[in-house]
Amino acid sequence: MSKALKLLLDEETTAIWDFVNSKCKVKLVSDYNYSVNIIEREIKTNLATIWYNQFNLRPDYFAHELLHVKINCEGYIVSKLIDKLFWNFPVVAQTWDRPFRNLVGNIVDHEKMFLEYLELGFEKDEFVGDFYERKCTATEINIEMNFCSHPSIHSYKYITAKFFLIKGTLDSSINYDEELKLFSRLAPKLYESLDMFWNSLLSIRKPYEKEIQEKVVTNLLANLEEIYMQL
Repeated sequence: MSKALKLLLDEETTAIWDFVNSKCKVKLVSDYNYSVNIIEREIKTNLATIWYNQFNLRPDYFAHELLHVKINCEGYIVSKLIDKLFWNFPVVAQTWDRPFRNLVGNIVDHEKMFLEYLELGFEKDEFVGDFYERKCTATEINIEMNFCSHPSIHSYKYITAKFFLIKGTLDSSINYDEELKLFSRLAPKLYESLDMFWNSLLSIRKPYEKEIQEKVVTNLLANLEEIYMQL
């Protein structure tokens, strides 16, 4: 075990480290930031690359990235399925670029990671850098809708991004009832599809079944394809 890794791990996170290494190959790369990339190989082994800041060794940050790998090893692959299946839907494929898919996938992962992160003893506001940040307001939404000629692909992409950012908000003191009701009025079919997808994610529990996850992701993408084609 490298010197940096010894400083990044404690007893509990070492157990997670040992688990993920038993399921996939983990490569550590010193970089300016903490992030992770999980690549599924055809030989049915995964390669996870975790980048970490050698000048700022943060066990909490590293644990966050390690949990991304852990849930993937446990079979929770919704974010990877979005990347894999979206190509089957031409309009969605043209709309959901990689940064957008990364945003959605990251939030989808966080829903399954957060409680375990807290159980490891880390502070809740260290889980994400914008923990206390309000993601949008009704006023901002209305301004954006006027700017991007709602309804349009752009406005629907904006609503989708904000929907996931709202659902991914972990600070329960921030109330988004007004914003969600506004989304429901602005794009009822889109909101219904997104909300159904999110509620389906909440119902997915261990042991994770790939077929169920594929169905949930495919249903979302198919619904979005139909909605986008009507714009």
